[in-house]
Amino acid sequence: MKFKDKTHEGIRIVLPKELRSVLEIKEGDLKEILVEDEKFILRKHCQNKACIITR
Repeated sequence: MKFKDKTHEGIRIVLPKELRSVLEIKEGDLKEILVEDEKFILRKHCQNKACIITR
């Protein structure tokens, strides 16, 4: 699955409904954003794992 979008003032990332449905992301779910090389990796926050930024 691949989506393109322009960056707007405020720099918010909007996940299309189709992607949220596939990943079972609901309003209020916590997400983690990781940066590897030139990639952003967005994933659901798992309560069982320590956050890589705050550990």
